Amino acid sequence: MEECKKQARNLRKDGKPKKWYYAMPIIIIYLLIIFMVIKNIFLRIKINRIKNFKYNIIKIFRIKLFDKIT
Repeated sequence: MEECKKQARNLRKDGKPKKWYYAMPIIIIYLLIIFMVIKNIFLRIKINRIKNFKYNIIKIFRIKLFDKIT
């Protein structure tokens, strides 16, 4: 047990262990999830803008057509 304690102390001797390559898959997964959420949000905003644009165009044409008829 004492030998394990000495090894543990020696690990922290130079600061924190720097083995970021173990964390990289987790970081990549989180980044992908964040990317997908942001992409979804912007896609929905874009779709709403297109729907609103189409609605406004139809509304304008209805008004112009109605004006021509009367």
